[in-house]
Amino acid sequence: MKMRSLQPILRIVLPYGVFASLWILLSDRLLESLITDPAARVQWSIYKGWTFVLVTALLLAFLLRFELAARERVEDALRESEARMRLIGDNLPDSYVYQFIRNADGSIRFLHMSAGVASVHGVSAQTAMRDANALLQQNDPEALSAMPAMEDASRKTMSDFAMELRFQRTDGQWRWLHISSRPRLKPSGQVVWDGVATDVTARRQAEETIKHERDFSAAVLNSLPGVLNCYDEDLKFLHWNKNFERVTGYSSAEISRMTQPDFSLVAERESLMLRIRVLFERGGKSEMEASLVSKNGAVTPYYFTGIRAEIDGQRCMVAVGIDISWRKQAEVALRESEERLRAMAAAIMDALIMMNGQGRIYFFNAAAEKMFGYPIAEISGQKVLQLLTATPPRNDDETAFAQFVATGRGKAIGKTLELMALRKGGEEFPVEMSLSAVRVGEEWHAVGVVRDITERKRMEEQLRQALKMESVGQLAGGVAHDFNNILAIILMQLSLLRQDPVLPTKLLEPLLELEHEARRAANLTRQLLLYSRRQVMQIKALELNGLIDNLLKMLGRLLGEQIQLSFHAFTGPVYVEADPGMLEQVVMNLCVNARDAMPKGGYLDISVAVKQLDASQAQANIEARPGNFVCLQVADTGCGMDDATRKKIFDPFFTTKEIGKGTGLGLATAYGIIKQHQGWIEVKSTVGGGTTFTLFLPAAIHETEPKTVAETTSGVTGGSETILLVEDDAILRHTVAYFLRQQGYHIIEAANGVEALRLWTQHQQTIEMLLTDMVMPEGMTGLDLASRLRAQKPALKVIVSSGYSADLLDQNGRLLEGVYYLPKPCEAPVLAKTIRACFDSANQS
Repeated sequence: MKMRSLQPILRIVLPYGVFASLWILLSDRLLESLITDPAARVQWSIYKGWTFVLVTALLLAFLLRFELAARERVEDALRESEARMRLIGDNLPDSYVYQFIRNADGSIRFLHMSAGVASVHGVSAQTAMRDANALLQQNDPEALSAMPAMEDASRKTMSDFAMELRFQRTDGQWRWLHISSRPRLKPSGQVVWDGVATDVTARRQAEETIKHERDFSAAVLNSLPGVLNCYDEDLKFLHWNKNFERVTGYSSAEISRMTQPDFSLVAERESLMLRIRVLFERGGKSEMEASLVSKNGAVTPYYFTGIRAEIDGQRCMVAVGIDISWRKQAEVALRESEERLRAMAAAIMDALIMMNGQGRIYFFNAAAEKMFGYPIAEISGQKVLQLLTATPPRNDDETAFAQFVATGRGKAIGKTLELMALRKGGEEFPVEMSLSAVRVGEEWHAVGVVRDITERKRMEEQLRQALKMESVGQLAGGVAHDFNNILAIILMQLSLLRQDPVLPTKLLEPLLELEHEARRAANLTRQLLLYSRRQVMQIKALELNGLIDNLLKMLGRLLGEQIQLSFHAFTGPVYVEADPGMLEQVVMNLCVNARDAMPKGGYLDISVAVKQLDASQAQANIEARPGNFVCLQVADTGCGMDDATRKKIFDPFFTTKEIGKGTGLGLATAYGIIKQHQGWIEVKSTVGGGTTFTLFLPAAIHETEPKTVAETTSGVTGGSETILLVEDDAILRHTVAYFLRQQGYHIIEAANGVEALRLWTQHQQTIEMLLTDMVMPEGMTGLDLASRLRAQKPALKVIVSSGYSADLLDQNGRLLEGVYYLPKPCEAPVLAKTIRACFDSANQS
């Protein structure tokens, strides 16, 4: 039986036992002392027994009545207490009281639940008492799982336990609940838990807010770019931020033992202490510059703001300092930058103009003064439009400036424009201008960069002319190629007709005239090929002084007595890698043109010089480039040319001569030859002031003579070798095959490379020479075919025939190694000599 259940019995038995013991002990002794007669003593003993019974009954009745009355009072008090608790529990704000036990299976059953549970959880008290899970399932599972362990610990010590957990109301809100439970042991031995639950969401939110504000304040103070400290009137530090520790190098413990003067320069300390004392006395705010001395002795300039404040009833000084090292450095850098900008503005090649929102100039650099001819004193305050147009400002210009003043935007802002500008004297010239907007105070200003593009325009015109010449050259080369096939057939047939022994004598002269005209046509196509730079060059190291000197006698006869010819040779040998015949033709063409420009006589000067061109000098001409060059100059005192004529002089078939006195290919041919020699031509001419042609040729690095193939000039005989003839023009192929068969050769004919490969597989052992056209259909050139055949038979002789030879040349315009070249159109004797020379050569070159 539990001790608590024995208490009522003990409260009755113990007093009765004490009374009974005293009665027995004292009554017997009293009888012995009062009554000596044994018989009387027995009689009184009987009386004593009945008296004991009566007194005992009265005593037990009194004790029982007292116990029942006490129990009734306790129960009344308990009922009253429970009533009060229920009343209090039902009226607690945001709270409720509860009573629960743990069942044998570990589940919770509520014995009591005040009405406040409905306002806290949204669950009625009756529902919670009927089904505890209706309330418990709202709780955060993690916190709920920790409750049994806390109950167990509380049960063992019979002490209170409390906890806070999150729960989700029936309306979906997540809130915080504080529960405090006290264990109580019932007479049955079961533990009953009495407790109070309070919604502490508002308190938690307030705590979170306070913590957030505290953390935020700490973060703000610690993230300040400057230092912050707070010290009392004894100058001892109360608070400081992390940056103060970082900047000074002292730990928190060290700073707590230091005072404000420990961080000041000795020279500044007296004046600083005076200002601090005044600020403590008068209050307010004070600002000043002072140095901060760190632990390692480094001194940093700071700008401090001090404010007297009161914290927890104690007067203190709050000081915030900003490192102004950057400002000091920036002031120095700004001065240096301004000096550099002034120097840059003075040195810049482009004109730099700055104007206000109304377009009035207030800055003009030296380049602008030079470009426009106005000194800054004269142009300052004037409108920029007077530099760009000869007419007064228009209304729309004024409107544009008004828009720019308001917004900093405009049609020209951020763009590059090409305009015609005016110099002070009224001269117009092209410029490129870019404008950008910059905010100066409350007003938008414009900065303009102006570049004189006169030279660029000239270069662009040169480029267009060069591209046009290139296009015309490609056209001329294509025409010459097709025309050469026709002329090759004509000349070949004429050669065969003239060799016919039964040819009537009266036809010989007409055939010779036809052959002469065909050669003239072939010469015309050759000039076109020279212009288009598609003619084979016989390159050699050529001493230019000697070449001109050898031409002087012939030039003298060509120019006549009315023209005085002079030659100024370079002081030493001057070598170029060139084709002598082509270069002689250029000089002859230029001299003939000079003669025609001086019908009444004049002076013609030829000179040779050497020039080293750097990058800036090479920019004067679109075709020029830096390097060492030999300059051949031909200057006359003739009638000269205007700009329109000068721009067309290299066009094929352009001529200023009368009809029948010029083909218009002389200068075009000269242009093509010089371009093929990796050079260029510059022309200067004025009407009535003569013309000067300057030819730039790369200076030769080596002076050795290259290998050349000796020409066979003696009589040519035929042979009996087998030749694979590849030509896509059927008439020309049949004509050549007919002629070569007459010479005794065995001929195998093919119309293209694919057919030639098929025939090669059948006759490879007997074929000793490949005679092929260069350009053919089916995507295979003559060189491609030769390469494939030589891979199988290295000793195979190869002759490639073409009207133009661009594909046979390397990047220097030379014939590729190991190939004999037969130009079109070709006469029968030349064909025969070339074939015989190729067969008889020990090694092809």
